[in-house]
Amino acid sequence: MTLEIQDRTVVGRGEGWLTAWVGQEYVMMSAETGTCISLSETGGRIWELMEQPRSLADLCQALANEYQAEPDVVAHDVVEFLDRMRGEGAVVVSDGTAK
Repeated sequence: MTLEIQDRTVVGRGEGWLTAWVGQEYVMMSAETGTCISLSETGGRIWELMEQPRSLADLCQALANEYQAEPDVVAHDVVEFLDRMRGEGAVVVSDGTAK
């Protein structure tokens, strides 16, 4: 069963991803599988914010502050993004409390 991503869920980067900004896109490649992913500027920013594992609530609050939006408005899109990235093996989640 896949863990549902909720406010207290801790999200972090999967291992083995090479990344670089190319213009306004963030390009990722899995050193293990060769999978390539191109992210929007916002997706790239989410990836940067996950340099250290953090709770979904903390991640959404950081994005809301940067983009001048409400955290719960941001959360829907962030969860959708994280689920897609988890499917590629780029994001790991754990049930627990982040620092």
